[in-house]
Amino acid sequence: SEFRMRLGKTELKDMSMTVASVGLHSGSFLSIEKGEPLRPDEYRLIFSVYDKGSTYAPFEHTVSTQTLFVRLKRDLAEIFSVLPELLRLREKKVSSLKPSKIFRGDDTATVVDAFGPLFDGRSIAIQFLQAPDALGKDDIVLDVQQWKPELNEITKVTELVVSTNASASQLRHLLSRLIHVPESCLDMARRWSERAPMESLPWSAW
Repeated sequence: SEFRMRLGKTELKDMSMTVASVGLHSGSFLSIEKGEPLRPDEYRLIFSVYDKGSTYAPFEHTVSTQTLFVRLKRDLAEIFSVLPELLRLREKKVSSLKPSKIFRGDDTATVVDAFGPLFDGRSIAIQFLQAPDALGKDDIVLDVQQWKPELNEITKVTELVVSTNASASQLRHLLSRLIHVPESCLDMARRWSERAPMESLPWSAW
């Protein structure tokens, strides 16, 4: 039967490499498990659902450097029985409040084009959307929360899609429509972590 070898999270795939070149030394812990070994161009990525209330456990999924980004989204959509257009893949960072970068790719883009360098155990977050994702190449997604200082209250996060070419005036208009507050009553603030205080941000900084 077939088996695979791992050094930490990294699977040993190229059997032509020497013991020294893969980093094995006296005292190294090498795990051996049943299963089909990966080819040198294949990687096991770890996917988890971007939702604090999710009951889905993180799972492994194998891709190669030649896997198309759209094919990966189709494969993941089949696992969850949803349309690929209702999935968004994002970078998952343990230290941040939520995933940051949104991965995108056209019909010819590979997972390497979208994700950058691959390695075994890399974590990717899956975000479910209520409507098909229609981000343009110059669009970014802002996580907006309404801060009410007089009530010491911060509302839940709402996403706002905005072009990187938008002016401060256009951003103010979009925010006004999003939270139903007159533009003249709007101010902007940011915070770097969940426990950090709000920091006022002038519109000129946009």
